[in-house]
Amino acid sequence: MVNGAPPAGGKRGQGVTAELSGKPRHADGFTGREVGEDYVILDRAGDRFYQLNGTAREIYLLCDGSRTADDIARAMTRSYTVTLETSRRDTAKTIAELLRAGILTHS
Repeated sequence: MVNGAPPAGGKRGQGVTAELSGKPRHADGFTGREVGEDYVILDRAGDRFYQLNGTAREIYLLCDGSRTADDIARAMTRSYTVTLETSRRDTAKTIAELLRAGILTHS
């Protein structure tokens, strides 16, 4: 789902737990763009990048600070044929990965 180059030096987002009660949003210092069927997020400092597949891309783009993880999971059930339970689990996992990577933060 989320593939990334390891950061140079320390880990950004270190110590982030899967706290998903807030409203995740894009962290400052990154820029994203479509590359074929994937979405690539670049650290503006230039020392790392992350490649998101289609599902992770949709989740990332929905993390705009106005929705909870549950809101995003519900939206994903409208795009994919999955149960709400499966969508909640997969959405939480993806958001937690993006939080740990420092690509997302909470509003």
